[in-house]
Amino acid sequence: MPENISTERSLTLTFRAFVISALLGCALLHAGTIQIDERERRISFPGKFARQNIYAQLKGAIEYVACTTGGKEYESLIVCDVDPIAINDALLKIGFKPGQAAHEDGDRMVLPRGPGLKIWIEYNDGKETKRVPVEAFILDTVTGKAMNPVGWAYTGSRESKDPQSGKMTLEVALVKNLISLHHKDPTVLLQNPLQDGANDSRYKSLAENLPKEGTPITMIWEPASAGVKAEVPAGNRRIHLLISGKVQGVGFREFTQRNARQLSVQGWVRNLKTGDVELEALGTEAAMKDFEEKVRKGPRGSQVDGVKTLPAKDGEALGEFEVRDTD
Repeated sequence: MPENISTERSLTLTFRAFVISALLGCALLHAGTIQIDERERRISFPGKFARQNIYAQLKGAIEYVACTTGGKEYESLIVCDVDPIAINDALLKIGFKPGQAAHEDGDRMVLPRGPGLKIWIEYNDGKETKRVPVEAFILDTVTGKAMNPVGWAYTGSRESKDPQSGKMTLEVALVKNLISLHHKDPTVLLQNPLQDGANDSRYKSLAENLPKEGTPITMIWEPASAGVKAEVPAGNRRIHLLISGKVQGVGFREFTQRNARQLSVQGWVRNLKTGDVELEALGTEAAMKDFEEKVRKGPRGSQVDGVKTLPAKDGEALGEFEVRDTD
C-alpha cells in the first residue's frame, strides 16, 4: 500500500533533515535540478507523469519507467526535464559504480549487473503528498498485478561518439531514456534486473493507480538495500560467503569463476585485503549445492580453513559470474 505523508509533515521532516545534515557537516548538495544526499546515498529530481496510450497499436505497452525530455515519452511512465549525464554523475558522487547491461552470450541472455536501486515516486493527489514505489504504477501483464518491487540494476550507459560534437559521450545523453523495463537497450542508466525483462511487451502502465497526465512528481533513487530485495527466483538460492585460509595467490578466484560458469551460477568473487576471499552467488538449488562443495574445497594448492556465511547483499542484481578487484 502507498505510504501517505501529509504535506505539512513532509516539509517538517525535510527541514529537520536538512538542519541535522548541516550540523553533521553533511549538507545536501545540488547539481542543477538534481538533489544529492551523500549521507543517505540518495538522489532526487523532478518530473511528471507522461501521457499514456498515445499510439493504439502499442495497446498500452510501455518499455521505459522513465525518460528525459526528447526520449521515448510515448512508451514511458515518467518524463523528467533533467540532464541524464548529471544524473549519472550524481550516482557516481554518492558511491555507486555502474555494472553491465544485459547482453547475449552465445544462445543465452546474461542478466544485467550492477548496484540495485530502489525507486520512489512522490506526488500530491490534491489532498496529501504520497510516496509510492514506482512499481505500483506498472502492470505485469503475466500476473495481472502491479509489478513486484525490485532493485533496479545500475548498469550505466554505453559510450559512443556524439554526431554533433564528435566527442565520446554516454549514449543516454543522446537517446534520453533512463530506466528500461526490458533488456534490449544498453543506452539507459538502469535496467530491469529480472528475467522477465527479456519480454519487451510484458509491462503496461497500471491505469487504476495512475494520476492524471502531467501531474508533477519527485523521483527518488536510493540503495535497494534500504528496504527492497532483489528477487530470488523460485527454486533458486543466493549465498554470500567469506572464505579464509590459503586462498590468495593460488588461483582461487579463477577456480571459483570457472566452476560458477560451468554450473550457470551468477555472481562475483574477490580478494580482500585481509587475505580472505569474498563471494556472492545465485543459482538453482542443485547448481548451488555443487558450487558450494567446490569452493569449500578450493583448487589444488589452496587450503580452506573456514567458511563464514554472511547476509546476502540482496539489493544488488547479480549477472554473469565475474572476478572483481580486491577490496
